Amino acid sequence: MTQVESDPVIVVLSDVHLGASKSQSLILYDFLMDIYKKRYRKNVKAIIIIGDFFDICMDNYSNIENDYKYIFDIFRSIKESIPIIFCLGNHEIQVSGNLDKNYKKHRDEFVRKFENPPFSEDDIGQYIYVRKNGKEMEIQLYDKLKAFDKRLPPINKFPIQVNLEQKGSFKCLLTHGHQLERKIVLFFVGGFIWGSLIELEDRDYKKSIDFLWNQLLSSHESVANLSKRDIKKLLKDETHTKKERKKFLKDLKDVREWEIRKDKNKNEKYFKKIRKFLKKKNRYKDLTHYVFGHSHKAEFDDKPIKKKPFILYNSGTWQKIKKPTFLEIDLKTLKISEGELVDSDQKNNIKRFDRKLEKLNRHIRRIVRTHHDNPKQIMGYSQDKLIEEAQKLDPNLLKIDPKKFEEMKKYNKIKQEFLEQPENKSWFIEENIDELKELIENISSI
Repeated sequence: MTQVESDPVIVVLSDVHLGASKSQSLILYDFLMDIYKKRYRKNVKAIIIIGDFFDICMDNYSNIENDYKYIFDIFRSIKESIPIIFCLGNHEIQVSGNLDKNYKKHRDEFVRKFENPPFSEDDIGQYIYVRKNGKEMEIQLYDKLKAFDKRLPPINKFPIQVNLEQKGSFKCLLTHGHQLERKIVLFFVGGFIWGSLIELEDRDYKKSIDFLWNQLLSSHESVANLSKRDIKKLLKDETHTKKERKKFLKDLKDVREWEIRKDKNKNEKYFKKIRKFLKKKNRYKDLTHYVFGHSHKAEFDDKPIKKKPFILYNSGTWQKIKKPTFLEIDLKTLKISEGELVDSDQKNNIKRFDRKLEKLNRHIRRIVRTHHDNPKQIMGYSQDKLIEEAQKLDPNLLKIDPKKFEEMKKYNKIKQEFLEQPENKSWFIEENIDELKELIENISSI
């Protein structure tokens, strides 16, 4: 990265979902390392993570701690110089029932479940309040909405040492966003789905749910992203008569339009709920910004609330179905904007190869899933094991071009070595870039 501006900022991100299969953990590691080494910006004052950083619905505490040790380690390094502050989301703790009453208990249980977490109870709040305090900035944590409304003493606060010359007010409230859901949604979905999965210890079952959930969310499975070739294949596979084909196309068009409309308006319901929330007890009068996550779509809304200027932001997500997004609170201009990841050519090469690798893996998984007696079992398979199973089940698959599978296995071996020691990433890529480029070139026709 080459972006090294010295203006002081607070970085805000959410919905990384470490533990879920589509988490952009390596890109996140790069980003955190660049913050630590001051390659991204020289003057990051704090990192605020507003929920669903971990995905306990899709994996277990111990596995997450082991699999993402490199993320935990870089957190510890960063915390030596700047605070990292958390809000917990619906994929991390139980959110049904009385949130204010139960939050502290669930938060404390969450921290205790990790063997050696890079955070403590003092770093976590349900409501995070960032405000200009004279010429300084202060971050306050609240575990109850009532305490925030009455401005009772926060459970913890973090003064940010910065000389704020900009005139004007800055008072921003940050939450994950599940607080905006209707109580009946939190009771049924929060209690019976999110909550049940959080309590579940069976990792194989969780990984099966993770696989199915991401099949639903991934763009290649989306009706809105079906190509003409995909539609022709569906017509060939699923319909027979002219009447059936006509009905299929009509249904497909209706679903496609609904899906596009749903995605377009995804945040609008939350924006409406936030405005309603802010009007209640006149909260908007003492705030200038509201930031949330939860819905995974980075977006802002600057419609005034009762003629008072106000800006709402969604921080987006770090899952592969979306581009990684985060926000920056600029402490010089007192404005919030979307941050930008600057990728090097080497990272782009890796990402390009990963896309091709994923395309191969989808094809292989489809074969294994179709033939295998126990589809859940494939969730624990390595890529090499998937290839082996696919060879047994469909020998014709390798007649396409066996060399491409060998190239994939080579790449997978290099990538696994990298995963085991990500802290040596820069050196590692420099040592292996020629071979990686050759592999990418060899597999470019996939």
